[in-house]
Amino acid sequence: MGILALCHQITVLQRQLGADGCVFTVELELGPDEKAVQGDETRLNLKTCQMELAIRRDQLLKTDDPTTGLTKETGKPTSPTKVEEAPSGRSRLSTSASAAWTRSEGYFETWWVDPINLTVNDVTNFVGWDWNGVNCIQPGWGNANYSWLTTTGWFKVADNFQNLYGCTDHRSESYAHYANGSFCGVAVPAAHAYYPRNVVQGWWDGNLTGLTDSYADSGCSFLLSHHYRVIRTYN
Repeated sequence: MGILALCHQITVLQRQLGADGCVFTVELELGPDEKAVQGDETRLNLKTCQMELAIRRDQLLKTDDPTTGLTKETGKPTSPTKVEEAPSGRSRLSTSASAAWTRSEGYFETWWVDPINLTVNDVTNFVGWDWNGVNCIQPGWGNANYSWLTTTGWFKVADNFQNLYGCTDHRSESYAHYANGSFCGVAVPAAHAYYPRNVVQGWWDGNLTGLTDSYADSGCSFLLSHHYRVIRTYN
C-alpha cells in the first residue's frame, strides 16, 4: 500500500465485544501541513482484544488503490446539513478576528483484507471545507464510496450516509454492512464486516481526522485484517 515513511507501532485496546470478536475504535489525524497517515494491522489477540497497528506517516509519495477490481458504488458530492454542536476539546479560538482562508480536501478509508491479501470490502468518506484557524469553518462538500469483492462472494447488505457541519468541523460519515456466505466454507456461518460509523472530519484549524469502529464477526471473519488511512488530496 504505497510508500509512507516513519513507521512505528501502537496498540489499540477494544471498546466492546462483537458477536465473535472485538470492536476497536481507531482514530488517525493529520496536521494542516501533513499529507498522509496509514495504519495497518500487524498483530491481533482476540483473547485480550488487543490489536497492534503499524503507523506510517509522511508526505505521500505514491499510493495504490485497495479497491481495484472491486464492485464499487461511487457517491456524488453533496452540500452538508448544519447541526448544533456539543462542546468539545476541539473548540475554536474565541475571537472575532479573521484570517486568510484555505481550501482543503481529503478522505478517510477503512478496508478489510483476507489471508491472500485481497481487499474484500472498503468504505471511503470524502470531505472538502474552508478554514483559517480562527473563524468557524465554511462548509464545502462530502460524499462516500462503498466497495466489495463480488468475485469471492462478498455483497453489500446495507449502507447510509450523513454529510454534516457545525462551527468547528465538516464531517462526512457512513454506516455499511457487508457479508459473505461462502467465505468460510460449507456449514459455517456467513462472515460479516460492519462499519457502524466511518467518519472523516475537516476541522477549523486545518486538521483532518478519520475515526471508525469497524469490526468483523461470525464465521471465520477473524481471518480478516484491518487497514486505515487518512489522505489529504488538496490544500
